[in-house]
Amino acid sequence: EQLRFTPADAALLLRTIYAVPMPVEQVPRALPASVVGGLYRKGRIDTEEAIGLFATADYDLEGAAYLELYYRPVPPVPVPARELRPSEAVRLLRDHVLTWPEAWDRLRPEFVDDTETLLFCHLYIEEPLPLETMWALHEGGR
Repeated sequence: EQLRFTPADAALLLRTIYAVPMPVEQVPRALPASVVGGLYRKGRIDTEEAIGLFATADYDLEGAAYLELYYRPVPPVPVPARELRPSEAVRLLRDHVLTWPEAWDRLRPEFVDDTETLLFCHLYIEEPLPLETMWALHEGGR
């Protein structure tokens, strides 16, 4: 038996069953300030590019300048070596973490007398001292 569908009904049926998506235009979004700041701080982008990207993220010139100042790369701060007590220095020397000159340089100033150092070495090191340690002690530690 013949179906009573018109071509318009068939087109409507096919459009609802197999919907063809309409292309939606994607508007490019600006990068967040934290992402731009991270790139700038790591040195991946330069100052002008960072300020331009901050400006595209709806920051005015003053806000972009503030963010540039906030995320400005800073050189790493050198961390001075901590002064050690003789027991710590000897333990690190015994465990081969420090060499003798490093341990000597990091020893607290009130303990740099050779006799005190030799006494601490004998107290805190169970096995006999290595020859280079003995020679360094006899030469004055340097």
